[in-house]
Amino acid sequence: MEKVIKPVRVKKMIDFHSHVLPEIDDGAGSVEESVQMLLSLKEQGITTVVATPHYKGQCSVDEFLNRRRQSYDCLCAFAEEIGAVLPKVVLGAEVALETYALIGDSIKDLCIEGMDCILIEMPFLLWNGYLFDALDDISQKYGLQVIIAHIDRYFSLFGDKRRNNDIFSMVDKNYALQLNTSALSSWQGKRLLRKLVSLGGRVVFGSDCHNMEDRKPVYGKYKKVISRYLSALDKGRVFENI
Repeated sequence: MEKVIKPVRVKKMIDFHSHVLPEIDDGAGSVEESVQMLLSLKEQGITTVVATPHYKGQCSVDEFLNRRRQSYDCLCAFAEEIGAVLPKVVLGAEVALETYALIGDSIKDLCIEGMDCILIEMPFLLWNGYLFDALDDISQKYGLQVIIAHIDRYFSLFGDKRRNNDIFSMVDKNYALQLNTSALSSWQGKRLLRKLVSLGGRVVFGSDCHNMEDRKPVYGKYKKVISRYLSALDKGRVFENI
């Protein structure tokens, strides 16, 4: 019989994966939409939003960081102009693993602001030893906490035993696994969460929101599910210093 985990009181709710910065990737298309997304997350109980625009090697890391700062500054200026009180926004990036071979040491500059944590997007092709070597290198050479983005996407898309074992092996390497909140609407997503918890996995949650239409912020409706498992997920102290 599965052990019943009682809900815990959540004082701080963090969205670890979002595309709320305006006009930098395929996320918010304007500062107006960006503010709408952030206010929506705030209304759903989110206190901190990690802004993680895509980095896919489309430009140098320095250029990306400059564009990200400009986007953030525009957002802050507009929010102040209209008197919008937003949740705390922390800058980060969703880094395609394939870019690591190109940027090398610059990978450190793409960490979540003020932390030694980096959100990595795995490719949708077959995973191989080279990719796992790259993850190990990022983790061990640079001492970074690797967070694998939207792990549920790979679990549901590649339902074969080998792929799922690859996912579960990441728990042994102490990589953090980011679960999209939308996955909690399905039995498969909840099953994955239960499995990761049973293995002692470090799980964080993110809305992966991109806009206010087909990929709008959806977090609050799953707050009870998240709260229920936080006591098993390091008692909610995963990256508590953010």
